[in-house]
Order: sequence, then structure tokens, then C-alpha cells
Amino acid sequence: MISSLVHTAGRSGICGNLPSRDDRTRAYDHVDSGMSAVRCTLPSEVMTMIPTAPPSAATSDLPADAQFWMPKDDELDEESGIGCFEDTRLIHNVPVDEARSVIEREREVVDAIDQLAVTDDDFERLAATAEFGDLDDPANGLSDEEREVLGQWVSDVPANLEGLELGVSGLIHALATVGMVPAASCRSHPEPSWSKSPVVLFAATEAGARALQPLAAEAGCVFAIDEVRPKLLVVRGSTIRNLMTLAELVLSNPHRFV
Repeated sequence: MISSLVHTAGRSGICGNLPSRDDRTRAYDHVDSGMSAVRCTLPSEVMTMIPTAPPSAATSDLPADAQFWMPKDDELDEESGIGCFEDTRLIHNVPVDEARSVIEREREVVDAIDQLAVTDDDFERLAATAEFGDLDDPANGLSDEEREVLGQWVSDVPANLEGLELGVSGLIHALATVGMVPAASCRSHPEPSWSKSPVVLFAATEAGARALQPLAAEAGCVFAIDEVRPKLLVVRGSTIRNLMTLAELVLSNPHRFV
């Protein structure tokens, strides 16, 4: 079951001729609102334009003050989820096959957008376009190549990805297959953004959280407590790739959550 806070950043509407993919092998150190595009260790030595958050003081250990709270049935709201977040919905008891479909499609779309993007602003613009499906909106400033590539995905995104953001939707669905209750999420955006880094907030039993902890560490994720809603656990990644990897690990290790 899941509710996901979906935050829509302003559209940049970048137009004009874009540098070629080859040009992206140069050093790129632009920083925007605490997020930056960084060089990844890839065989092709091509830079990724997926934004990366600054280092966090949090660790992959479960917080010592975690409450391991789970909502009762009468505390679940199909339309608004848990935690009193705005613009959320509840996703409950997701079948494994459905979660796997979302995770696989999410990775395909993110990979395609990362190949197209030349700057981190491009990534935000293209991701928002894919999430909302508005390929013909002039404000998005799509090139013919961008429109052609995104058109392959936008018309065929699984229904349960609608209203959820790329990079967090897969983890939301994965957690819903192993008895946890996600409450909100954000892939992070240029300012204004609800979260400075990709994040999913969720409720879990102690057993479930302890089963998740080594997988989160393997994926490069960290835990925290939401100060406003201390009953909820928070899992963050430096980039959406961390959360996407964690989603895959959860589905690959269902025996840990029995």
C-alpha cells in the first residue's frame, strides 16, 4: 500500500540546439539548488545528468529512535494514504509481477532520459514531460529527437506509475509487495523542492525494517526519521539510481521479509 507525494517543479522550457552526447564527456560542475550533475564511472566514460544530492550525515543504520509503527486498518485512507500528506493516494498489496513491471519500465525511461539530457536542467525537463505525458506542450521545448524518444514511453507507462515520479515509483511498489506502507515520496527537483534528495517515507514493522536495512546499505541508501511525522521511517538516496537499485533488491529478496 502506498501513498506518494508528487511534487512538480517548474518547467524550464529549454529550447534551441543542444550539444551532442559526445560533448558530455567534458567536466561538468554546475550546481543548482544543492543538486549537481556528476561524472559516473561508466565504461563509455559518458557523464550522467541525473542530479546528485550533497553528502548526508545520515547512515545506512536504522535510527535508534525508530518507532516501527504500522497503521491499523481504520487508519488507512484509499484516497489520501497515511501521514496527512497532500496529493497522495494509497497503493496496497501490490502483486510482485505488477511491481516488477513498474520497476523495469521506470529504469528504461530513466535510462532513455539520461541518454537524451545534456544538462541537469534537461533531465528535470524531460523527466517531468515523461511523468505528465504532455509531449506537445511548447513550454517543454522538446526537440524532434526528444519527442520521438519520449513518445515510445509516454503512451505506454503502466497505470500505477501515473501520478508517481520516476526514480521513486519502483521502490514504492516494491515496498508494497513486502508488507510496508509507503506514505510519501519525491525524486527531488531544482528549487522549489519538497526534498533536497530522492526520498521515500514509509511505515514498517521492526522485522520488516531490519530486513530492508542491509539491502538499503547495499544500494547506497541511508535512513532517517521524519521530524514532523516521527512514526515514519525515511529512506534516501544520493540519486534516484540508489532508490531504483533498492527496489530491485527488495523484489529479488522476498524471503528476507517472510
